[in-house]
Amino acid sequence: MDTLLENPLPILAVGAVLATLFGIVFLSRRSVPPLVGLAAVVMFTSLLLITEYLVVTPREQVEVAIEEILDAIAANDVDGVVALVDPAATEIRSDIETLMPMVNVKDTGATALRIDCEGRNPTVATSRFKGRVQGTHARSGIAVFYFDEVELNWKRSDGHWLLEDFTAYWKGKPLNAVSSLRGNQPAAVTR
Repeated sequence: MDTLLENPLPILAVGAVLATLFGIVFLSRRSVPPLVGLAAVVMFTSLLLITEYLVVTPREQVEVAIEEILDAIAANDVDGVVALVDPAATEIRSDIETLMPMVNVKDTGATALRIDCEGRNPTVATSRFKGRVQGTHARSGIAVFYFDEVELNWKRSDGHWLLEDFTAYWKGKPLNAVSSLRGNQPAAVTR
């Protein structure tokens, strides 16, 4: 069911096939029943598309939270990023407050997004994607480019998804982002 609520393509595909079939039958017979069937298919498909648009699943909520955090990073908005972090995640807040002033971010992005959340009303979720950050090192002016796996752990609090923890990877191994930026080379995770 979530597939129909998160992606309009299956609804459109089935609706288009059924509408085409009823249209062909109507054109060949010129009778009322196929025309009624065609109208019913169009109305039912429209109803399903409106429902898909209005119902926001937990996965879609996490996807919106990811977009918000990436937009705040791209805008170099430390306070905006920290506002999307769980207040109990003090180490993550500290990492963000240390990392963001080190880089003047020009662009961010995410591809190959996967979101795992269990049940109908989950309180935790994990997202994995290929993250992209492009910018310049604030002190040295050297170009900074990151494109590798990122894992974000989310916690639902008062109807909003907040970042609880993150892990950036470099060539499949966890990366200590703060140490990496300080030394201008990848450093292993110590936490």
